[in-house]
Parts: sequence; C-alpha cells; structure tokens
Amino acid sequence: MQRIRFAALGAALVLGIAATQSAEAQQARERRQPQTAQDSAGRKVGRDGKQGVQPGRALFRGITLSDAQKEQVRAINTRFKDQRQSARKEALADGSTRRPDSTEMAQMRQITQQHQAELRAVLTADQQTIFDQNVAGLKEKGRGRKGRK
Repeated sequence: MQRIRFAALGAALVLGIAATQSAEAQQARERRQPQTAQDSAGRKVGRDGKQGVQPGRALFRGITLSDAQKEQVRAINTRFKDQRQSARKEALADGSTRRPDSTEMAQMRQITQQHQAELRAVLTADQQTIFDQNVAGLKEKGRGRKGRK
C-alpha cells in the first residue's frame, strides 16, 4: 500500500514539475514575441503602446505641422522614396546583394540632403530651428552607433 502511495506521490511530483516548466516556457515565449497592435491612426505600436522611432518622424519631433504642411511633406517623401528606390535598383542592377560602394553612398547622401532641404523649406523659421536640431541629433546618433567619426 505504501508503494502505491509513494508511486502516486512521485507521479504527482513529476507531473507538477512538468506543468510548471511548461508554463515557464510559455511565458518565456510570450516575452520574446513582440506583441504589436495598431493605434487609432493605424500605425503599429509595441507592447507598451509606444511607436518605434522612425527617422522621418524623428526629424519632426517637437514640431506641429499644419494640414497644408503635412500634405507637402507627404508629397516630398513620396517623390524621394521613388528616387531612393531607383538609386538602389541601379546600384544592384547586376543582381548582387553587395554593400554599396563610395560612389553609391555619396549619391544616397546627396538624395538625403536634398530631401531634408526640401522638407526644411516647408517649415516656418521657428520650426526650422527645431528641425535643424533634430537633424544634428540624428547625425550624432548615427556617428556613435557604428563608431564613425
């Protein structure tokens, strides 16, 4: 009779440990998986409801745009997106997935500078000051990220 009790107790302990480990494994999987949702504007947001910082949005941090300015910015962004895509296609016309060379990088930098200049032209003088600070902050952040000088 005692053997049966000990066997039952042992089986209960094994099942209890297995269930605990399974629950812990499930919790670990949930922590690893990014849970994304959408905010009221349809943008993806993370688990805590915050959006990731996107370079285009970071340029306008602290700036409130009028509806007319928003439309102008959208048009400029669309045009430069097409320019960037065509530049990438030209750079990778041979089908390789190599890194861009210095000439291609210079072309991309030139496109970015033109893009930022046109975006800046849409803004008022006060907004341009904030925009310039945001651009400088992003450049500094980029230098620190990859050990650039």
